[in-house]
Amino acid sequence: RYRSIFEGSMEGIFQETLEGKILTANPAMAEIFGYSSPEECIACCTDTGRDLWVDSGQRRHLVDALKKHGFVTNFHAEMRHKKGGNLIITLTARLVRDNDGKAQYIEGMLSDITRAQQMEDDLRQAQKMEAIGTLAGGIAHDFNNILSAMFGYIELAQMRINDEARLKKYLADSLTAARRARDLVQQILTFSRKADQQKKPFPLVVIVKEACKLLRSSIPATIEITRDLQSQAVVFADPTQIHQVVMNLCTNSYQAMEKTGGTLSIRLFDREIKEEDDLFDPEQLVPGMYAVLEVTDTGCGMDEATRDKIFEPYFTTRSRNHGTGLGLALVHGIISNCKGKIEVSSAIDSGTTFRIYIPAIDRQTRPQALATIPPVPRGSGQTIMLVDDEEPVREVMKTFLEDSGYTVLSFGRGRDILDALKADPESCDLLITDMAMPKMTGAEIAREALLIKPGLPIILCTGYSAALNRQQALEIGIHSVLQKPVQRTRFLRAIYQALG
Repeated sequence: RYRSIFEGSMEGIFQETLEGKILTANPAMAEIFGYSSPEECIACCTDTGRDLWVDSGQRRHLVDALKKHGFVTNFHAEMRHKKGGNLIITLTARLVRDNDGKAQYIEGMLSDITRAQQMEDDLRQAQKMEAIGTLAGGIAHDFNNILSAMFGYIELAQMRINDEARLKKYLADSLTAARRARDLVQQILTFSRKADQQKKPFPLVVIVKEACKLLRSSIPATIEITRDLQSQAVVFADPTQIHQVVMNLCTNSYQAMEKTGGTLSIRLFDREIKEEDDLFDPEQLVPGMYAVLEVTDTGCGMDEATRDKIFEPYFTTRSRNHGTGLGLALVHGIISNCKGKIEVSSAIDSGTTFRIYIPAIDRQTRPQALATIPPVPRGSGQTIMLVDDEEPVREVMKTFLEDSGYTVLSFGRGRDILDALKADPESCDLLITDMAMPKMTGAEIAREALLIKPGLPIILCTGYSAALNRQQALEIGIHSVLQKPVQRTRFLRAIYQALG
């Protein structure tokens, strides 16, 4: 009876020594690994760690676990097929001991889950692509908000060209919007590679006010914005993420009123939560001071079924070009990571209120005012060679440098700058190159430039390059890597330091 189960099982059944020699195998075991019979499998697999396992170290971990626990379940491993290629195997095994407790052999069952794993990977990729589509719409929306503010302030500056005070204000606001665009790109990259957040203490009201400025410049006039910002709390979080939270919640709210108009209300206040309060939650809202952000709209509202799903990944009731940026699921994740809580109350035709609680920290940790930054030292006529295939970027950098006392030779192609350097190596004191350019990358330019003039200081500027990190750049001989967009003062300080 048991022999028929052994012979007819669809799963591989085996016994092997602790050293890896197969003792018994059923037909399914042989078939899984491409052998014509159990006998061939037993004859060929005298050391499974060598003959079957892609990583013999994994087998050692299995044996160690068996010695410690006596059995393992659902152990996943990559193994070799006789005809080439690798298989994903899941196995369950136990260690058989004699009456004296001495380990004798391993016996178990295994299954080939390669196809199932591939289907799971395909499904995950499909979900990822769907998420990217949803994400792209929301990111485009956030960028359009920021660009609307930038265009608006620049046009106002052009109109007030003779009003110096207003001109300075509009240009400063344009720079603030540009920094937000830069930070949004960094946030997207941070999210995609799960990098560490840049948490620091800051007054929450500052970020909320900045977000309100951007919103007013892009929200239709049919929607009234009311603000009541009373909070004095300092929170410990990533300012860019919190800015994104505010923008997402507010854009989500005003989209609910796009067709009908209405009122978007933003409140920010401080509240102390005590153990006897109804809000007290030992897992989410412990006793203490909190900054509370409320975003309320008078839009269409949500039914209970929709309300229960809004924090699920990829859930949206809108088309892709009206996405929710990083999504309410990520808003929920950001707030949870701050040890806060988000609540939503809504009903059909009665609007929606999002309420966020973020723990306040001791005001003594409020960031101190920055000391006056000394002016950037000027150049003294040093010659800098600059290459970037984007003419506007190249012209801005060239102007920065020339206004700071440097002589600049600018080029649009990598081969041109190398030819100029080769013609007169001693005339160049420093080389600045973009990373991503046609035909020749910045890394390739740097390598060739250092062959022409060893020890030449090189600065590499990059919008984003996963192919070259800072450590790899240093190994090439590049002095420093600057992330675009580079602010003028940081750009000039990096040059001054590189020149020594």
